Amino acid sequence: MEPITHFLTGACIGRAGLNRKTACATVVATLAAEAADLDIFWGFDGPVEELKRHRGITHTFLGAPLVAAVIVVVIGLSYTWLERRRARKRPPSAVPDDAPPSRRKPPLRWLWLYATALIASLSHILLDWTNNYGVRPFFPFNPRWCEGSFMFIAEPILWGLFLLALVIPSLLGLADREIGARRPVFRGRGWAIFALCGALVLGCWRWAEHSQALNMIGNGQVTTAQITRSAAEPYPINPWRWHAIVETPAFYQTAEVDTRAGSVDSDPNTDVLYKPADTPAIEAAKQTALGVIL
Repeated sequence: MEPITHFLTGACIGRAGLNRKTACATVVATLAAEAADLDIFWGFDGPVEELKRHRGITHTFLGAPLVAAVIVVVIGLSYTWLERRRARKRPPSAVPDDAPPSRRKPPLRWLWLYATALIASLSHILLDWTNNYGVRPFFPFNPRWCEGSFMFIAEPILWGLFLLALVIPSLLGLADREIGARRPVFRGRGWAIFALCGALVLGCWRWAEHSQALNMIGNGQVTTAQITRSAAEPYPINPWRWHAIVETPAFYQTAEVDTRAGSVDSDPNTDVLYKPADTPAIEAAKQTALGVIL
């Protein structure tokens, strides 16, 4: 997924209750949810190296704990240093020690902070798995790519869910201040949980529609030729619309699938791409650095 979705997901993970366990939970979750994409810096070595390294070790079950640890160390140490500096300059806290939990900020708890970062880091792998690019979660032990192909790389519905979860509590807080109500330290846990559950429901719905689209493709509604491979690629917003690609021994053919209407639209005269014959030039291209990566 694109960075906006990762950042918003991390913010909701932090505000879903983990911010009540430890200080810095929300900022750590927000950063850890996107930190895996730091592999884009391989692009400084050129486009071929970027393509080779993209969604590599930082997008794996081996790399996620390390990414989480780096975020925790950087943010945790920075927070500790800032708190000590502020403690030397400010008067004693106006919040008494016997105040209710909603009025007290939690201390920095390293294990809870690392658990938060790890959950957010793993969410990055999960979200990237849902689109058609996929991930290699078991790399370097297994280089196989895994992809769900049921979620578009930029999904406005997810943006809406997460933004509502983050904005509405702030608006409610403005209303509380207008009427003089006490402002709790923690706000928006219910909305964050609602947004995360909504994202899960959306993913399950799209997964079901994706399975139906693949079944429609395999039932011979695209071509009567022997299909060796097929794919159904998502569009944003609309969970019933899919772009289908089928491969036969002789050609590729595309189609537009509507799972709600049960229709498949494909024109053999315009939507067919015949495979070129293997030539010495093509075989030589396959042996280049870019050809091996592709």
